[in-house]
Amino acid sequence: MTYNKNLDLINNIISKLKISSKFDYVQNLNLNKIVVYFKDKNFILKISKDKDLLFFAQNEKDGYLNKDLKKIYNFPEYENIINTNELFVSKIQYLGEKKGNYFEVDKFIKKTNIRVSTKTSFSLILPLVTEYIFLIFSRITINKNTTAPNKRGP
Repeated sequence: MTYNKNLDLINNIISKLKISSKFDYVQNLNLNKIVVYFKDKNFILKISKDKDLLFFAQNEKDGYLNKDLKKIYNFPEYENIINTNELFVSKIQYLGEKKGNYFEVDKFIKKTNIRVSTKTSFSLILPLVTEYIFLIFSRITINKNTTAPNKRGP
């Protein structure tokens, strides 16, 4: 493993939090975020260290802890461990190396709420679809009753 300039910060955080698990590797993300993966693979630490961009980490926390969203989505367990003006550290349940896929919706949306959200979506979309169909039929009727100016006779 190559030396990471953030190893001192990571080791300091791990010792401060008294985490007994040894970390496996570190991933540097954009916006000065660091993800620390551990050998036992049951959680990760997400560290935000740019004080000008800490609001992104706070926004992420708000999303994970949003009760309305938790009714619909299967979020991993989330805990904010350190929240200062200089540093934001979150402990997130480790879900594996595979990235999410929008075509595998059933893995992250709770099945009990799909019916509710489908009915809600249908009730919101139905008036729009009805209006659209009405416009199409009215346009067809108008086109049948009028002749096009460029239309040539037989």
